[in-house]
Amino acid sequence: MTDHLLSTVWFSPRQKCLSPHAMTLDQLALSLEDAEPSTVCLASRHTEIKLPVEAAALTSARFEGDPYSSGTTLSLKPDLTSVQLQSAWSPTEPLYYLDAKVPYRVFSDDVSTLKELCNALGITLIPDERFAIWSLTGLPAAQFGLSPMRTPWSSIKQVPAGIDATVAVGTRDIRLSRRSGVFWDVAEVSTRQALRSVADTFVQSVAACSEGSIAVLASGGIDSSAVVGACCVLGRRPTLFTNTYPNAPETDERHYIDNLQRPFGLNAVSIESAPASLLAHAHRQGRPFRGLFRADDQKVIAQALSHGISTVLDGLGGDELFAVRDYPIGRLSHGAAAKQLLPPKTWSRIFGRCIPEHSALALLPPFVVGVDEQELLWEFKFRPLLEMGCPDRIVKRVYSLMFESNFWEEAQWLAREVFAPHNLKRRHPFIDTKLIHAVLSTPQRLFGRTPVVKAFQRQAFRRLLPTPIAHRYGGAEQTANVMFNLQCSRDGIEDTINRSFLAARNSFIDGDRLRSYYREGLNSPSAYEGGPIAFDNLWSALCYDQWALQWGHQHAT
Repeated sequence: MTDHLLSTVWFSPRQKCLSPHAMTLDQLALSLEDAEPSTVCLASRHTEIKLPVEAAALTSARFEGDPYSSGTTLSLKPDLTSVQLQSAWSPTEPLYYLDAKVPYRVFSDDVSTLKELCNALGITLIPDERFAIWSLTGLPAAQFGLSPMRTPWSSIKQVPAGIDATVAVGTRDIRLSRRSGVFWDVAEVSTRQALRSVADTFVQSVAACSEGSIAVLASGGIDSSAVVGACCVLGRRPTLFTNTYPNAPETDERHYIDNLQRPFGLNAVSIESAPASLLAHAHRQGRPFRGLFRADDQKVIAQALSHGISTVLDGLGGDELFAVRDYPIGRLSHGAAAKQLLPPKTWSRIFGRCIPEHSALALLPPFVVGVDEQELLWEFKFRPLLEMGCPDRIVKRVYSLMFESNFWEEAQWLAREVFAPHNLKRRHPFIDTKLIHAVLSTPQRLFGRTPVVKAFQRQAFRRLLPTPIAHRYGGAEQTANVMFNLQCSRDGIEDTINRSFLAARNSFIDGDRLRSYYREGLNSPSAYEGGPIAFDNLWSALCYDQWALQWGHQHAT
């Protein structure tokens, strides 16, 4: 193998190549002497020496040192009709196929080099950020509106910097090493850079939310602790408002609060929480959902006023933020909720038209009584529904239920109607458009195939957290992440009704009757996008519809 400092490889019939950097003419001739003229040219940033040479046949290219997908292989099929990129993290399926008939294909880590190449070749530079991100991180093509099996590569593409490539030219291997560079508008796609980008964006979000003197509703978990750490990075010294439940000692987080308070030298104020703030004690959870809820708001306001606080921050939305990485928010979120986060023009430009409104229906059977949608929120296992490949319409509803019912709408109402009259601001740094974009741009391998999103949060915010909290296991994975219910149970709605508080009122209902009502009396499964769906998924969607109607959304989509 011959090592050379080259920065660009492109496939282009009958084109002359710009001179390779750090290669003499003799070295270049030696490298290509046994090669058959075909479709490969080598080039670098430096154009002092221009050597007319027919390119050699490219048989394969191997990326090495790839931080997010080690073992990636790029190879041409024998008939030269397509190019296949095979990633190590998905060894059974190629990431994409490229149409080899397109005349120009360029790898480069430097935009200025690409422009030089375009000028020299007389072609137009058309960056395609969607494709670059997708092809090099393993993101599903459908997220960007692309065919998952065949995508034309019709323009020059940029690849992440710092990756070595080995190109087989004829009978020889030429190693290509690229220096550090940019990756379009997205940070270098690597694990370390992705984590740094998320953390930096989060700090910026906290900075935008921090006005005047600050208090953080701290539970000792990663989300609220990250808010505290970001405040301290910014040179702010927030007051910690913590909650205790005298009648529920198993929820005591004093140990983690101490670990958060001592390193930063912060003042902590303990609030004795009302039993109602536990909100719900879901069956099979073992512990209630932790956090400061509406029953404690007046106590929070009183403490804030007595300590001269002007802005109250919290960690609400952390779990949901990192969950959107698996399914883009535009595909999952209810239109009304997404528009609260994104301006209408941004929403339309990024995610396209909203799904047309559906006519309002009587969504709950008349023979089901005493249904508490809030209780069903805690009882259902939402994450498995996302992993079971539900149709988009169902997934949107389930995801909206997770988002809106817990904090999106209620938090805005609280900030406006409860905190604002006392000249207090309540802000949520995790609900931030730029932060969502940073998370969506991270490599797929950071998330693996597990529903536990806390691992990625722990990595991203490690530098913001004291060591005991950064390495904390248990807590969130076991109990606090009630929305996703990481037990991943597949219990049906019949089991939920029969074993829950609804059993006494609905003991006469059997599963066959429920199925008959929804499959024959309301909408047939085939009426939903994606064809037949599981009954459990349909029930979850209907529960959301009923909840949305209760809160004033007359046409939930």
